[in-house]
Amino acid sequence: CAGVLGTLLVRTVIYPKIIKDEVAAMLLFFVISLVPCIVLIYIGKVNIAVSVFMMCLIACVLTAVTYLTTMVSTQFTKYGKNGTAAGIMNSAASFGIVVQSYGIARIADSFSWKTVTIIFVGIVVFAALLCLIAYPLWKRFKKNI
Repeated sequence: CAGVLGTLLVRTVIYPKIIKDEVAAMLLFFVISLVPCIVLIYIGKVNIAVSVFMMCLIACVLTAVTYLTTMVSTQFTKYGKNGTAAGIMNSAASFGIVVQSYGIARIADSFSWKTVTIIFVGIVVFAALLCLIAYPLWKRFKKNI
């Protein structure tokens, strides 16, 4: 449900109606997801309904990012490389899923779920910084299309 909501939010409200740039929209969604990620650090001290709502919000927001990622590859159509771009992004995402499925469980067993949540906050901050760095480069690329 949250995944569908995230995709609908992007397609009908945000992109390309309000924000015209894919990377800028991803940056916005990463920044929005920081709040629920930080709240989840205090899971167990926060009402269970709030925790569940925050998890749904994260799923919604990060699904929006996934949708926007697919939109990035369409920008390479002019060069006949949209399939290549999509393949590179999908393989990177698949690699990330494999690493996180083993790594997160290992970290949770060795340390705690709070540590995992703090790592998630760090990953979101890192992703937002990458979007911030990529934004001017992406803007220049789209201008040359």
